Amino acid sequence: MTHVVPIQMARVNQTEAYTQTFDFQSASEGNALHPIEQMQWFNQRIDDVFLRLLGAANWQQIKDRYGLGALRDELLRKDIYVRGFFNFSTYLDPVSPEFFMTEGMGRFFLVRRKNQAILLSGDFYIVPARHSTKDLDRGYIVLDIALILSRIPEEVTYLHETSLKYKIYFDNSLKSESVYRIDYQRRHEVHLPLSGDEALDGKTRIGSMQLDAQPDLAERFKLLDYRGTQFIRDDYDRMLRQSRERRLEE
Repeated sequence: MTHVVPIQMARVNQTEAYTQTFDFQSASEGNALHPIEQMQWFNQRIDDVFLRLLGAANWQQIKDRYGLGALRDELLRKDIYVRGFFNFSTYLDPVSPEFFMTEGMGRFFLVRRKNQAILLSGDFYIVPARHSTKDLDRGYIVLDIALILSRIPEEVTYLHETSLKYKIYFDNSLKSESVYRIDYQRRHEVHLPLSGDEALDGKTRIGSMQLDAQPDLAERFKLLDYRGTQFIRDDYDRMLRQSRERRLEE
């Protein structure tokens, strides 16, 4: 019997809300220093990270308004955090169904806990990328995030773009059935590498992200079900070649 499975059956879209905190306190280099040197180290580390995240002009405006010392203390206590949401899409590579694509977009707000003031807001783009289903088997994928700063309240905000990497963990307890879901029990890692090929480790990690808990909803509805990929039609490569040839002829 011949089975035909439309490729769109493998497309999954889901929307998530999250809270992200910064983990400067966990850096061993800073914790090993004398208290005065430790504060200087944290000042420099925070200054370096937010300079890259926000750009010089935007970061200077925030420091001028709140002071680096106050920002440092609140960041170390995790009293400044990110609240955001994103839409996330995955779909199989039609030519090589052992791979899948990811992409999406979202919005974030940097919030001061003590008065719920929004220090700034921005948008981000989950850069389209190709992953192997073996990545899901090992329990995580790494997403490239293009961060675009949008607005500092009552200030002129300057366009600044930078790149982050999010290490997203998956529940792979059903990998033998080719069924996966995002792990809502884990804290997902946020990294700010200097280059795209830099290894992700404690030095590149700047924070962690917790998805809003929704275990019942996720377990029942938010599944990546990759069973039956062997039945997907295998003529997409030929169709794409024909499409390119016809366009060249026009």
